[in-house]
Amino acid sequence: MPWLLIPLAILLLPVLVVAAWPLSLWWRYRTGPALRPVRDWQLALQAWLLLPALPMLLLGAWVAQQWWAPAATAWAAAGALAGIAIGAVRMAMTRVGRSPDGLRWYTPERWIALALSLLVTAKVVWTLWQGWQAWQGAIPLETWRATRATLFALGGLVLGQSLGYAWGLRWRLREGRVLRPRPRGR
Repeated sequence: MPWLLIPLAILLLPVLVVAAWPLSLWWRYRTGPALRPVRDWQLALQAWLLLPALPMLLLGAWVAQQWWAPAATAWAAAGALAGIAIGAVRMAMTRVGRSPDGLRWYTPERWIALALSLLVTAKVVWTLWQGWQAWQGAIPLETWRATRATLFALGGLVLGQSLGYAWGLRWRLREGRVLRPRPRGR
């Protein structure tokens, strides 16, 4: 009898992930404006690990373009360039400062992060809806396959935003462009 619980748990796992998605979006929005201490090693690790992800995304888009997603590489590259620009804007809107005792902190801009999270959610829902329609025969399967290239654009957008934000924040902190501590009594 316990062995039957394993397939049930495997089947329920995607349901739990989908059910927890709104909670994770709310949590991301809620914790967005919190002061975060600057850890140089953490910023460096994030920036350097994101760097090889962009060529891997473009390679994956190129492979997908050869098989089933026309113009996937162009979509991925356009999404990545737009994402890098959004990351730079987000970095410019991020508050960076130094406490009176010398500790550095930053407060990420949360509206752009929320907008990207909602965009990813909308794309997932839209893709599931289109897949359902293709499965029912309401839209041709080739039309459904042709629209998959936009997934690479969204992946490039999210990856580019993370890459631009990480490298921009790292540069900003390294250059010492931080706010002065507020004088006491104000």
